[in-house]
Amino acid sequence: AAAGTREFVQREVLPTVEYLRRHLDIGDARGARRKARACGFALFTERILIRALSGEETTALDVFFDRILLYEDWRPPYADPDPPLKARAKLVKISAMAFSPFATTIFLDFDARPCVADFAARLAPLVGAAAGGVDVALTNKFDGQDRLEVSDHLRLEHNSACVVFDSTSPRTAAFLDLYIRAFKGLNKRNGEARDQPALTVALRRAALGEIGLNHADMAPTLFCRNKISETVSCDAGCALVHKPQKHDLSFKTFVVGSRDTGASAVAMMLDALKLGPRCDVAARLRARDAYARAGDAAVAVAAAAPCRGGVDVFAVLARGL
Repeated sequence: AAAGTREFVQREVLPTVEYLRRHLDIGDARGARRKARACGFALFTERILIRALSGEETTALDVFFDRILLYEDWRPPYADPDPPLKARAKLVKISAMAFSPFATTIFLDFDARPCVADFAARLAPLVGAAAGGVDVALTNKFDGQDRLEVSDHLRLEHNSACVVFDSTSPRTAAFLDLYIRAFKGLNKRNGEARDQPALTVALRRAALGEIGLNHADMAPTLFCRNKISETVSCDAGCALVHKPQKHDLSFKTFVVGSRDTGASAVAMMLDALKLGPRCDVAARLRARDAYARAGDAAVAVAAAAPCRGGVDVFAVLARGL
C-alpha cells in the first residue's frame, strides 16, 4: 500500500520494485521484461498520488504490478472525511488488506523485504485449508509474547508489516471490517495514527468473540524482526526480513505512572540504554493491571526488583533542575 506524496514512491516503492527485479529475479507482469512468476503483485494506492508521478514512474509501476487498485474506488461514498495523511496512510493500508484481489493475500509493508524469490510459497501455507482453517497469520511484536495464555497474548500488539490472510474466509472479511472500524474509532477519539492498536482491538474481539477468527503466529525464523529473532538477516534462512521501527519498543523497561506525567518518554529513554535483564512480559501485564485497577504500584516494583534498582526518576530530575 502507498499513500501520501511522490517522495514516498521514489523512496520506498520504486526501490522495492527494483530490488525484486534485480536481486530476486522476479519479472514484470507485462512488457519487455515479462516472465512467468509464482504469485501476483498488487499495489493499493491513491488516485491523487498516481497523478503526481512522472510518466516514467507510472510506467515502472504499471508494468510490474498485476493490479493497481485505487483507494478512492473502494472508499464508501458515505464515509466520514479522511483523516490527515499520517493516519490516512494507515487507512489505505488496512483497506489494501480488506479489498485484496487474491484468494490468499500476503500483505507487506515496504520495509518488509523478501529474502528469497519463493517467499510466497513459504508464507501461503500458513492460512487456509493447508493450515487447518487458519484465517490470518501474523508476527508477535514482543519477545515472550508467544508463551502467554491466549487472553494475555491477544492483549498485546502484533506487528502488521507482514500479514497473511485467507481472503476467501468470511471470518477474515468480518475481522478486516472490524479492523477498519476500530482504526477510525481510535483515530477519531484520541488521534491515534498507528494501525497496531486497532489491530489489537480487532484481533482480540474477532478471535475471542462471535466471529471466531482463527489466527496463528508467524515464526520469527520465517519473518526476521529485531525484537523476536535471534538473527535479523536473510542469511539466517528466513523468507523476509524487517528493519527496526521507532514504535517497536521492547519490554526491557517499563515505567508505571499517571497519564501525562512523562512516563512513556522516560521508558523510551531508559530502554535506549539497553539495560538488562529483560522484564517478563506476563509480569508487566500484571503490573499494569494492578496499577490501572487499584493504583497499586507494588506489583510493578516487585517485578522490576530483579532487573535493576528502583529509582525515583522524577525526583532525580527535579534535583538536577
